[in-house]
Amino acid sequence: MSKKKLIIIILISVIIISIIVLLIYSFKLYHPKNDSAFYIPKNEISSIQKNVQVSIYRYEKDLFSADITNLPTEIEKLSHHYPEILIAKEVWNDPEMVEQLQLYLQDPIIQGIFKETQQVIPNVDLFQNQLSVALIRYLYYFPDATIPVFYTLIPGIDINTPSVYGFDNDVFINIDMYLGENYKLYGQYGMPKYISERCNQRYLLIDCFKNVIVYRHLPEKSLSTLLDYMIFEGKKLYFTKMMLPDTLDRNIIGYNQDKFVWAEKNQQEVWNYIIEKGALFSHHDKELKMYINETPYTKIFGNQSPGRLGTYIGWQIVKSYMEHNKDVTIQELLNNTNADEILKLSKYKPIRR
Repeated sequence: MSKKKLIIIILISVIIISIIVLLIYSFKLYHPKNDSAFYIPKNEISSIQKNVQVSIYRYEKDLFSADITNLPTEIEKLSHHYPEILIAKEVWNDPEMVEQLQLYLQDPIIQGIFKETQQVIPNVDLFQNQLSVALIRYLYYFPDATIPVFYTLIPGIDINTPSVYGFDNDVFINIDMYLGENYKLYGQYGMPKYISERCNQRYLLIDCFKNVIVYRHLPEKSLSTLLDYMIFEGKKLYFTKMMLPDTLDRNIIGYNQDKFVWAEKNQQEVWNYIIEKGALFSHHDKELKMYINETPYTKIFGNQSPGRLGTYIGWQIVKSYMEHNKDVTIQELLNNTNADEILKLSKYKPIRR
């Protein structure tokens, strides 16, 4: 075979592979597996796609690249590129704050965490691609929404603050909370195993939607009963699944495989128990702690059960509500603060699996 023919064959192969990849990408975007309700018309997507420009800024990289011998000048430069919540505009004029920042950058533990993040998450290309696809879906359902700006940072394994949080149009990601469930400092800092299981990159995109972006569309209302909390948490999970339809349900809620299977199998038993005990309309903290708060398991059902079973049941109620009320949009669901009405119209009736 001549060299010219070989080059032509290689070029044709590259073109064919590119077309296949594009078709797979398009199919996943327009025809997510498992649920036709998540289908988005292709002609609706093209115009949205042009407007989705995702910006992710790695504050921790820029910070650790600063010349520590000339920190005030370096801080001033950074302050022009990052929001005040990360670095105050006049902070370089405050000797005490400059000293604190220098101590932070020279702290051996912080330096070790930074090195670990650069090894585990050297770039955010994959996350950015996944985020772009999800945000196309987001703008389809919420055309008046703005695309957030994303920042990564290293607070130093702060287990008492959210790993992802928002302020105005910014989303801040504590990147040191996604280093893998077995990262040594999680255990040393007292993080329970059922929490560190979610310190994995596969939860990064989920957390952005479930813990931040959804709150843009949830009206303020004081939650009172257990049912209120269940529906509220269920709506957050339903929203997240709509934005990430190819993501496994167990990852959406943050259960490992065994816990998720238990919840599916025992859904009827849990629901019946809540009803029999009259807990659904309870205002007591006891029920909230048992069914909504983070716990390794739900004590009344044994240590094989997952925690947050109220959240799981709330999600199933919301799913059932949307299945039985096809004319209700995701915006209308999120705006509906009447938990009793959602339960009634959901016709929710779990069966034992």
